[in-house]
Amino acid sequence: MELSKILRWSPRIIALTVLLVWSVGIVFLYAATPTFIIGAQVWIVLALTTGISWKNELFGGIIWIFWGVILFLVALGNKFTFASTIPLFLIGSLHVYYHFYDEKLDLKSKEI
Repeated sequence: MELSKILRWSPRIIALTVLLVWSVGIVFLYAATPTFIIGAQVWIVLALTTGISWKNELFGGIIWIFWGVILFLVALGNKFTFASTIPLFLIGSLHVYYHFYDEKLDLKSKEI
């Protein structure tokens, strides 16, 4: 498989996995509590971020990194803080890296 395809689809697949895990978590853990509304709102924000990053890798990647920082700061006292922010930072980093990798490929193809 070509590196460009791997770099393009990896953050998207990870983002969809994060959305799936988040939705399952809020449904099974917080279904009958007031926390469900907050979890659903966070899911909507993550889904919108996924849509934005699907169309614009650089801007979407920066937003994913921003949400990783926000989650890290909100859950600073929790022992799972860093582990829960890794996917968000990974998604953002891969989107940003793919954006610049794709630009580099475009410049090389125009030179040839």
